[in-house]
Amino acid sequence: MLTWLLRGIAHLPLPVLHALGSFLGRIYFGTGRMGRRTRNNLRASGIAPDETSLRRLCRTTARESGKGALETIAIWYRPQSVLLNWMRVCHGWEHVEQAWAAQKSIIFLTPHLGCFEITAQYYAAHRPISVLFRPPRKTWMMPLIIGRARDNLRLAPTTLKGVRELLKALKQGEAIGILPDQTPGKNEGEWAEFFGRPA
Repeated sequence: MLTWLLRGIAHLPLPVLHALGSFLGRIYFGTGRMGRRTRNNLRASGIAPDETSLRRLCRTTARESGKGALETIAIWYRPQSVLLNWMRVCHGWEHVEQAWAAQKSIIFLTPHLGCFEITAQYYAAHRPISVLFRPPRKTWMMPLIIGRARDNLRLAPTTLKGVRELLKALKQGEAIGILPDQTPGKNEGEWAEFFGRPA
């Protein structure tokens, strides 16, 4: 049932996805715990010079986060050819081509910012890439996550087996993708100060 619903959402026109995402984002990301977290983080960053600017930035952030969430669903379920037509600009592609010319492997570090899901899809339209992912805690979500795999796009779990897959891809001169801002599990990672708070 959930897969059917998500597939239906994914096939809405992009402007409709953005309008719906903007509305849902104001509700989910703009209120409650998520809204408070966004406000506190933006306030700590010092990016907003005053409270009026902070409120405006919080509203914009909530809307754009909602758009991004619905774009992600579309990226998971739409054909790659459709997704690539959504691309307007790709900055820095010359660095990728330089790495190809030098026969170098590429490591993409892509935080959960903006429409990060499109990056692997865009690269996979040209050459193979393996992307590290954290298996979901809820097993019913696994088919949704695995559904992102396409031709030239392989998923590697955050396990020893997955790390071996990434190393193998690098040794073969391929690209890998890592989302470096994932929350580590207990006894994993290092705490560091970020805007005056441990993160």
